[in-house]
Amino acid sequence: MILQRGGLYGSAALFFFLLLLGGGGSESPLIAALAQAASLAAVGAALASLLFLRHVPRLPLVPGLLIVSALLLVLVQLVPLPFGLWSRLPGRELAAEATRLAGLGPVAMPLSLDPEATRRAALMLLPPIAVFILALFRTPKQRLGGLWLVIGVALFSALLAALQVVRPGASAVYFYPAPGYTAPSGIFANQNHQALFLLLAILALAAVIRSGHGRIPLDAKRSLHVGWLIGAFLVVMVIATGSRFGLLALFPTVLIATALAIRARRAARALGIGASVALASAVTVLLVAPDLVRTVGARFSGTGSDLRSRALPDLFYAIDQYAPFGSGLGTFDPVFRGVESLDIVDTAYLNHAHNDYIELAIETGYAGPALVALFLLLWVWRLWGALRDRSGSTEALQARVAGAMIGLVLLHSAIDYPLRTISHFATFAFACALLFSRGPPDPVKRRVRRKLG
Repeated sequence: MILQRGGLYGSAALFFFLLLLGGGGSESPLIAALAQAASLAAVGAALASLLFLRHVPRLPLVPGLLIVSALLLVLVQLVPLPFGLWSRLPGRELAAEATRLAGLGPVAMPLSLDPEATRRAALMLLPPIAVFILALFRTPKQRLGGLWLVIGVALFSALLAALQVVRPGASAVYFYPAPGYTAPSGIFANQNHQALFLLLAILALAAVIRSGHGRIPLDAKRSLHVGWLIGAFLVVMVIATGSRFGLLALFPTVLIATALAIRARRAARALGIGASVALASAVTVLLVAPDLVRTVGARFSGTGSDLRSRALPDLFYAIDQYAPFGSGLGTFDPVFRGVESLDIVDTAYLNHAHNDYIELAIETGYAGPALVALFLLLWVWRLWGALRDRSGSTEALQARVAGAMIGLVLLHSAIDYPLRTISHFATFAFACALLFSRGPPDPVKRRVRRKLG
């Protein structure tokens, strides 16, 4: 009992740490190193505790194979290849010529053009893998606590963003202050990641409202009202970010969350309540901060000249240049600088493709997109099963909410890089555990089956 309680508190502390301090991505290497070390230690402790558990949780087969395949992909990219073979791989011509000019001779070279960057990218997989495995050790009730952590951190981030609205640009209220940056980004490095996290929290809120009062020390009716107030505040702060994705995804997210939260049998009821919450929040923002509305409008009016859209031809060219093996995980920055056309060269540059699928195709060739396609099929299959589940169980509810959270991240990944930040990757992994987990077999049911057989 003590061991299990210690594991619960330890995994909760790790998840809280990843959520709260993991919003900076590459801008916080020290936090990343601490997160990786803590994740490795937590997974080691969890695996060691298997010796003392009566019911050992099973790692879902296909997600487990996907994790192993991702790790193998990294290892393959780091294995040294004979120089003659390596130099004939697509996209290695300039690197091979530079090696010859440097007089290094025909030395063995790994598939990745930047092995150190690939190793760093591989280490970034440790926190989400740890969250996924640790969540499998938890019961549905304990996983509800993980959703509360997401909501709590999002609420703190939203409150911090409210201060940033009052004092734009003041470094004291920003986790990652940057010269000239004034957007309300909360605990994140930019407002787009803030908006996504708040949207994920709105979906998580649906699960805890549907599950009753949960850990809130109030009766069910009052806690329901508190839940709706929290949701309305999160909606307002999504609008305050000015994120284009956040604004476009807000209304569908509120509708889905409402449908999941109110036990509605009719879509019209969910539509009415969700539309009322979203509309009331939008009117509030319009009345309280009209300048913010003009700022958001300006962001939408400039989409045609966005660097990300103008860089698409060069991004697809890079995919073709390095297919079918890719340039190596974590190598996008130097690789794209080598193919970037002069037409888009400016003081601003792309450190990421702002499309995780394109970036993955550049870095991994055909292997990465194949793993993504397999994951998408698995996600659709498990979500369909959760939607068809009429048992009313907590696991089924959590699976539906998790499926919606995963879909939101997958959608955002088409125009940004949310999974390059620890906070979002950890939340994504936790949602995957909710969707793909299998609870321990019921010993009573097993005894009945044995007796009947």
